[in-house]
Parts: sequence; structure tokens; C-alpha cells
Amino acid sequence: MKDLRASHNDAYVLVYQLQGSAFLNIEGRTVQLEHGDMVVVDAAKTSGFSFLNAHHQICICLPRATVDTMYSADSKLVGRKICCKTQFGQMVGEFVHELSSVLNSPKNEVEAMHRALLALLKPLLST
Repeated sequence: MKDLRASHNDAYVLVYQLQGSAFLNIEGRTVQLEHGDMVVVDAAKTSGFSFLNAHHQICICLPRATVDTMYSADSKLVGRKICCKTQFGQMVGEFVHELSSVLNSPKNEVEAMHRALLALLKPLLST
């Protein structure tokens, strides 16, 4: 198991559950992810992951500076489950899946995709 805090302290991580299910303990709250669900964690803080069965996830590291520029320091982005059963969750899931396939693109293109993903997540703050 890789310690996110040791290698990505300067990032947030969007976890996209591709297969199976998982329980995440994020800042004292428990979030259950099923196939297609997503959540953002702060890599600088401790998070616990438990898997109930065969699982597969995509993790997208979002640079802290980019996130902090687009969202206030007290944003409610971290720990908010994005459910795949909603239209919003389906749209974000498709974008994340596509983003995961282009991460070897030129740096400026990946950064643009990160900013686009963060713009898609803005509605989370109004709920």
C-alpha cells in the first residue's frame, strides 16, 4: 500500500471506484463507494481505505495550488461522495474516465483537463 501523504502531499486525490466497493474514512467521516462513485480526499491528511471485495480504482492527483485557486480554503469538496446514479455523477465519471486515459499528454493539456474537472465539481459546493 502506498502512503499518499508521503508522495502527494501537495495534492488532492479524486478516487473513482471502477469495480467493487470500498469504505473510506475521511476526516472522521465514513464514505462508502460503489461501482462508479467518486470522492475527493486531501492527500496531506490521513484517510483510511477498506475494501470489501475485488476492487479497482482510478486515482487522479489534483495539484493543491490549482484546487486552492479555484476553491476557497474552507470548501466542502473533500469527502463529498459523487454518486454515479445521478446525472451529475455520470457526467463527471465519464470525464474522469477520459482524463485517466490522457494523463501522459503534454503537461499543459493535463493541467487544462484538471482545471476542467475542477470546474465540473463546482456544483458540489452548492448542495
